[in-house]
Amino acid sequence: MPNDVQTTGTAARSVIEHFVSGNASLSNVELSIVVPALNEEITVGELIEWCKEGLENAGVVGQVLIIDSSTDDTAKIVLEHGGEVLRTPKRGLGRAYIDAIPYIRGKWIVMGDADLTYDFRELTPFVEEFRKGAEFVMGSRFRGSIEKGAMPGLHRYLGTPFTTWILNRIYHSNYSDIHCGMRGLTRAALEKIDLKSG
Repeated sequence: MPNDVQTTGTAARSVIEHFVSGNASLSNVELSIVVPALNEEITVGELIEWCKEGLENAGVVGQVLIIDSSTDDTAKIVLEHGGEVLRTPKRGLGRAYIDAIPYIRGKWIVMGDADLTYDFRELTPFVEEFRKGAEFVMGSRFRGSIEKGAMPGLHRYLGTPFTTWILNRIYHSNYSDIHCGMRGLTRAALEKIDLKSG
């Protein structure tokens, strides 16, 4: 693996390694795309290409950081496509994001899944909102298209709309899909949050 390797931890189970592809942009990063992955070798190459296309379409310099706990070739494929890999032990989603914080270089961050659930070619609306001063930007599956079978009917027509309505009422917000896994926030907002993993 090409590397700019940084490791932390004392036992093999707790070592974190950071690998940077020779193609990765290391300076002037505006937007960091941060995606946890577990055995996503089938989709991760296409994901990286989607991210690069989305960054280009949005007109921003970006970083694509994959937090990888895989046993397959996910990390190798990420590096071949010009992304960065943060190899971490498998300790859960929350811990993966916490581990990534020191390696995030952008002033804006977009997070999502590695299985092509969310279309990272569509980063422009996130960037537009960040440029207007938003600290937090939520994706919405209801303002795009939902493929048949991608969301159970109970979630699509009852669960997600109902919990979104409740949270909008409580927080005086106007989200259309509070459960969407593609979301963004500023680095400053991330640093204000006291993230914990249990």
